[in-house]
Amino acid sequence: LAVFRKQNFDLVLTDLRMPGVSGLELLRAIRKENSSVPVVMLTAYGTVNDAVEAMKHGAVDFLSKPLRKETILKCVQDTLAKFARVKDQKLKLPFLGNSSSISQIKKTIKMLAKTNASVLIEGESGTGKEVVAKSIHFESGRLGQLVSVNCGAIPEALLESELFGF
Repeated sequence: LAVFRKQNFDLVLTDLRMPGVSGLELLRAIRKENSSVPVVMLTAYGTVNDAVEAMKHGAVDFLSKPLRKETILKCVQDTLAKFARVKDQKLKLPFLGNSSSISQIKKTIKMLAKTNASVLIEGESGTGKEVVAKSIHFESGRLGQLVSVNCGAIPEALLESELFGF
C-alpha cells in the first residue's frame, strides 16, 4: 500500500490471504484512495462469499489457484484493454469552460464521483444533463457502462415497469 501511494500502477494482482494484511483489506484501502486501478484477486482458498465480497469492493476479477500462465496473461490483457477503453472514453468527454459556475459543477462532479449515492440531475432540454451524468460516471472509475434513459420519451404509465420491471 505504501508503494501504491508513491507510484502509479495500471493493474494490481493480489492474493486474498497474505501475512499482515488481507487482499480484501488492500482492495478496500486502494478504493479508499479513490483509485480506479483495476484489482484482480487470486486465491487458493476462495469461496463464493469471498468472490462476492471482493467484487462488491471493486475487484474486476477473482481467480482460483492453481493458475495456468495463460489464464493470468489473458486476464491481465483483457483487464488492461477494458480499462484503456474506459480511459479513452473519459478523454472524449471534456467538460469545457472555466467560469465560476462551471468550476462549481466540476467540483460537484468530482465530489459525487467519490460516493455511492444515487444522483438526480434535472434541467431543461439541452443543458448538458447527460454530459454531467457521464462525467460523474467516468470520474468514479466504475467499469460498467452508463445507461442513459430519456424519461420524457417514455409514457408515464410505462416508465415504472421499464425501469424496475413488473
